[in-house]
Amino acid sequence: MLLLRVSTQYTIIEFIGEGCFGKVAKCQVNSTSELVAVKIMKDTFGNHL
Repeated sequence: MLLLRVSTQYTIIEFIGEGCFGKVAKCQVNSTSELVAVKIMKDTFGNHL
C-alpha cells in the first residue's frame, strides 16, 4: 500500500524501514484492526515526513 496524503484510515504502530523515496510503517486499519505495511512517500520537495 502506498500513502500519498494524510489519512485517518490507519494508525501507525511503528516505522519498519526507510529508503530514498520515503518510509515504511507498520499500521493498523482503524475499521478492521488488520495490520498492514504502508509506504509513506516524501513530499514533492524531498522533505522527510
